[in-house]
Amino acid sequence: MAVISLDLVSIRRAQADDREALRRLKDIEIDLSASGKYFTYLAEDTEPFGFVSAGEGEIVALYIKPEYRRKGMGRKLLVRGLSILKLRGFDSALFWLAEGDSSALGILHSLKFKPDGSERLTNTRDGATLTEKGYRLGLSEYF
Repeated sequence: MAVISLDLVSIRRAQADDREALRRLKDIEIDLSASGKYFTYLAEDTEPFGFVSAGEGEIVALYIKPEYRRKGMGRKLLVRGLSILKLRGFDSALFWLAEGDSSALGILHSLKFKPDGSERLTNTRDGATLTEKGYRLGLSEYF
């Protein structure tokens, strides 16, 4: 694999014609309509390798291809999502993390997200049920 340089990476707003690229990254449906409630941003070098989707006071999705992890891009994308929420007038941001999934905990802790005590059950595509825990960040103090 080639060396990844953050100098070659761009983050841009996803458009409707990015739907297939998002599906290839992570089998997920995200509203990309211009009038949608959610705002999705792609990180790319020669091709998209990650995205963040934010709206209605929460980070709805954050994904980075495994080979691009631990290079600061997850944090960069998450900050972009938080900035969008702040610009849209939200006082705080919520991030749901599946119980037992520690992949995003480092980023959440570094940005000062705190567990807020909320939990929800989510059904996966294969019929399993996951428990997710809520982590919250006050945006007025952060930006």
